[in-house]
Amino acid sequence: MVGVLAFSHIAIRVSDLDKSLACYRDAFGFRDRSLLTVSDTPSFREAGLDDAEMVAHFLHRDGTVIELQVVRSRSGQPLPPQFDELGYHHLAFRVDGVEDTARAMADAGGEVDWATYTSNDGVGGSAIFGADPDGQRLELLQLREGPKQPVGDALVDRGPCGDGTVTAFDHVALGVRDLARAELFYTSSLGATVETREPDATMMRVFDTKLLLQLASPESPALGIRSLVFRGAITEHLTDPDGIALDVLALGEPTV
Repeated sequence: MVGVLAFSHIAIRVSDLDKSLACYRDAFGFRDRSLLTVSDTPSFREAGLDDAEMVAHFLHRDGTVIELQVVRSRSGQPLPPQFDELGYHHLAFRVDGVEDTARAMADAGGEVDWATYTSNDGVGGSAIFGADPDGQRLELLQLREGPKQPVGDALVDRGPCGDGTVTAFDHVALGVRDLARAELFYTSSLGATVETREPDATMMRVFDTKLLLQLASPESPALGIRSLVFRGAITEHLTDPDGIALDVLALGEPTV
């Protein structure tokens, strides 16, 4: 492991920020953390966009942070189709040394998109995007004040949200083609530790956040982030306003 200091956040691209905030705060108990607006990104420049912006609202619960992001045109003009792709977008990690950590990630079998490298940008630090061996998008992020500095401007945390139906955040479910390869990648380059193993799944912990690696099968072929999984009174398979999977497991039900 080179330079990984903390798990940062799970990014989710949404269509309507107000509706999504209502869902994640009121139904799933997340609390406000910070807000970031970015109008100059490598993807915007590559697409020749000069009036696009990304608004990212960060929330937290049980030691895990999510980023709800919406991309829009300030003038109201349609954006290229690639910016309309909603759903789970990336996993982000706080690091000390973006370039060195990216090289270690590539050496472990991942990919690095060097064209996305930014330094001294709107977040006050450096960042780069890449992917794990199954193509799940990853971000390496370094901010001047270290891993506890929120991304963007801090928001007032008004305390617990939700109606208490969802009692805790549990883990991120991630589909992979090869469990052994995925385990090696996340342990060797991103600081994960293995907690439990089953024939078709491995529970890992990356600092305060758990990742459940699930072996893809014909019945469940999806790769990358499949859902966020919570604990609650009853088991339910739910979605947010954009149809993004959010699962609740009853207390005491095994995760693996």
